[in-house]
Amino acid sequence: MTTVTGRREIGKAMLDLEKRQVPFAISLGLNRIADRVASDESREIEQVFDRPTPFTQRGIATRKSSKRKLSSEVFVKRIQAGYLSLQVRGGTRRPAKRRLVIPGKGQQNRYGNIPKGRVRKLLARQDTFSGRVGSAEGIWQRRKGRAPKLLIAYVKQAQYRPRYDFVGTARMSFNRHAQERMASAFKFARATAR
Repeated sequence: MTTVTGRREIGKAMLDLEKRQVPFAISLGLNRIADRVASDESREIEQVFDRPTPFTQRGIATRKSSKRKLSSEVFVKRIQAGYLSLQVRGGTRRPAKRRLVIPGKGQQNRYGNIPKGRVRKLLARQDTFSGRVGSAEGIWQRRKGRAPKLLIAYVKQAQYRPRYDFVGTARMSFNRHAQERMASAFKFARATAR
């Protein structure tokens, strides 16, 4: 280790330290802010949606900052973004195939979705059929002496209103936590400087 004695040498050493530590501190602060925003987004998903699946809850991700690239990002992963985008912006959902499949009461799993293979199992039963009764199309259960019961509905499209404010949640989290997270990052960078 070299000893620094003169004013000029001390000044140069301070500038070198600043050049190394400031980008580190900024990067660290940006990552801490992104982690907090991502955490707040995950918490918002739990509050906005009724029983969101663990897969949906894991849909929030971050891209980390580095000393060379001073930016971080909070985003929704590609697959989850495919269905959450309608919850953010609203709009019309159209089926990938012929119809959207909407579960009736008792046909949902604990998250409100149709379990994999449920449609096939229902159609294999002797007391069910797929078709139209009145104006409703779907999978029906035959019942002796009573009208058929709709188990699964088929619809051409579904309308969504915006209900998950991704951008607003991120903005609110950033405004609430950015200053404190950046200050703690600079404090850590100063304390660990060599």
